[in-house]
Amino acid sequence: MDTLINLLKTHKHITQNEIGIVNRILTFMLIAKAVSEVTKINSLCFPMQIRKREIVTARHLFCYFAKLMTNKPLTEIGRYIDRDHATVLCAIRKIKNLMSYDKETNNQVAQIRELLN
Repeated sequence: MDTLINLLKTHKHITQNEIGIVNRILTFMLIAKAVSEVTKINSLCFPMQIRKREIVTARHLFCYFAKLMTNKPLTEIGRYIDRDHATVLCAIRKIKNLMSYDKETNNQVAQIRELLN
């Protein structure tokens, strides 16, 4: 990721704002990849209007880790998965609630955290 950002900096027509956008997208992509690996759900399904439990849980995990690992506002996280900020907030709360009693969710969170560190 750093290599790509350094390459972008060498181009004089790339602004600092554009580098920030690329950095944010790459970070979201890394989180989506880690969630996909653990849940076995393709990250391309995250922005889709699919309501299968497995896909919704994967999407919620993405929101949880996107907020945990980045300082991005909920609107930016939501924009990445084609949702609004309220949906992202609900997803984060849902994962936190599930972690209090669901062992499978705790295992998934631990595996994703391990992949991202």
